[in-house]
Amino acid sequence: MLRNFLKIALRNLWRNKLYTGLNVGGLAIGLAACLLMALYVDHEFSYDSYHANAHRMIAGVLVIHRQMTFLQTRDLGFTKDRILSVHLPDDSTARVAAPAFANSLKNRSEVGAVSLGSGLQPSGLLPMASTTFRSNGRKRELMSNFLFVDDRFLPLLNMKLKAGRNLSSQSKADLNGGFIVNEAFVKLAGWKDGIGQTIDGFGHKGKVVGVVKNF
Repeated sequence: MLRNFLKIALRNLWRNKLYTGLNVGGLAIGLAACLLMALYVDHEFSYDSYHANAHRMIAGVLVIHRQMTFLQTRDLGFTKDRILSVHLPDDSTARVAAPAFANSLKNRSEVGAVSLGSGLQPSGLLPMASTTFRSNGRKRELMSNFLFVDDRFLPLLNMKLKAGRNLSSQSKADLNGGFIVNEAFVKLAGWKDGIGQTIDGFGHKGKVVGVVKNF
């Protein structure tokens, strides 16, 4: 009886060649796809198998394509090809001569604006230090990047204030301990807007006078 069933099945398949080909081909493709997926999964789970504690290791992949696209296409608010950062020697002589140097640059017709400060390194890295403040009645601490700038820095780079004001060269409080933070710092600190909050960091203690939009 089984032999008869096989004959009938083969005859039906032979009569309907197109239907048979589609079914057999689809089944073959499906099986091949399943085998490929099984091999791929096995390969993925084989990472770090040489390590005795492989089950405790996490492989991290840095996806930088979107970040690079963001940096290349983001509107910085200024034309970076027209901004020049001059790195001066970090000694007492340079610090005394720096204001005169800045004034001489401002007097040149081809120079639109000059800002004097410290913290911008030729490598692009920014100084980082522990920063303490109070949030919701509790003392908190964050690692933050610091730039020491004058009141011309924000206009030069077209940084927009979200709250508060810019630094003032006429204010002793600003010169000794005026802080401008960005939106990200305010969010991490858990503040509503941050204006008037006290910050202690990088050897300086003072109050937040302004909040700039993230840049």
